[in-house]
Amino acid sequence: MAEDSTAMTLEDVASINKFSLLNKQRHALKDELRTKKELLGNMQDAAQELMLSTEGGCVRYLVGEMYVEVTPEEAEGKLEVETRRVEDHVASLESQLSEVLEAITRLKQRLYAKFRDTINLEDEDDK
Repeated sequence: MAEDSTAMTLEDVASINKFSLLNKQRHALKDELRTKKELLGNMQDAAQELMLSTEGGCVRYLVGEMYVEVTPEEAEGKLEVETRRVEDHVASLESQLSEVLEAITRLKQRLYAKFRDTINLEDEDDK
């Protein structure tokens, strides 16, 4: 009697569970990346506004939930530091996302090779 090659093994269940966890992680990373990239855009807009500002004196700089008055030079310095920090975080998130996508691809190949069209691992984002 030939063994059914599509029988579910404990290893298959573990792979499907791992795929599910990686897929959730992928969505979380994409959401965080989207948020951080929006923040970077806002920071770049603020930097341009600061450069175009011809007013002398102090500018308001958001710290936490309140504004403090600082010189334009201080604001530029703080904004540059914060922008670099966010850019580094974005690069880290992109690297993590790349690793997760590679792992998802490997799992998909293995699971589709065994289960063919009896399993659906496609996400709405993949279409």
